[in-house]
Amino acid sequence: MTEGKKGSFIERILDGLFGGIRRSIEKQIDDYVRKVINTLILSLVGIVLLSAGLIFVLQGLILLLGEFMPIWLSWSFVGIIIVLVGVIALMSARKR
Repeated sequence: MTEGKKGSFIERILDGLFGGIRRSIEKQIDDYVRKVINTLILSLVGIVLLSAGLIFVLQGLILLLGEFMPIWLSWSFVGIIIVLVGVIALMSARKR
């Protein structure tokens, strides 16, 4: 056998032996990447919707508090609540 045919023969044998394993690994990697991308997309959509909902809730809270106190105090009160929630979220993220 010539060197080129020997290499081709060995490559076919190895592809037959390990080709299935390689395809299985590639499929698992593809599935994992798709799950990660789907999770990221859903997380991004969730964050955007959560932010929009939070804006509406806070606007309503400010209007409600504005009935009982000056509007600047309402904004300050809501701002303090947002800062506290942010600090708690950051502290819990650092613990992980």
